[in-house]
Amino acid sequence: MNVRSSTMWGVSRPKAATKEGIMDAALAVFHERGYEGTTVPAIAERAGVAQGTLYNYFPSKEKLLFACARAGGAPGAIFGELRADVGRRPVSELLEEGAVRVVRFWDLRLPSVLMRAARPLASDRPGLEFPRRALESVRDYFAAEVRAGRVRRADPETLAWGFIGGLFYRVFFERVYGAPGSFRLSLDRFARSWAREFAASLAKPGGAR
Repeated sequence: MNVRSSTMWGVSRPKAATKEGIMDAALAVFHERGYEGTTVPAIAERAGVAQGTLYNYFPSKEKLLFACARAGGAPGAIFGELRADVGRRPVSELLEEGAVRVVRFWDLRLPSVLMRAARPLASDRPGLEFPRRALESVRDYFAAEVRAGRVRRADPETLAWGFIGGLFYRVFFERVYGAPGSFRLSLDRFARSWAREFAASLAKPGGAR
């Protein structure tokens, strides 16, 4: 049975789509106003749902913030997808796609992630689970490349830390300290350049990248 939920405009939509729409709206409002400046009515209005509908999915603004910080499309999921293409697409192409998708994810969600870190729930598990899953997925991708003999032999976990760490700090510095024109390269251009340089550093002598 396809369970549906009504919006404030009387148009029904699947419950999963309603929840996703609320989270998308919350991300946008958190991004624009910060946590303290964001209100539940503002999120509900942006999502096109009644406040009661929002509370059916998220009992508080804080719970909604934490859900946004853990939402899908995270680096772990991205590199899980790319791992399936090892051996079918060039290393540089896979890393470039992964890098661009990761910086776009963090550019959108970093404010929510930082606000979540500053406002831990008493019932919340230690905040290492989410980044650990991401790191493990990137590590597994590099391990697959090493096993396939497409890159020089190296420790996959060290590669994962280096690759993801550079991308994260680039987004972090732009979001926290940046101003228009502060950085020579846009996030996307930096991500592509970072991926190409990383792939070049892993190339086997005389081998294809």
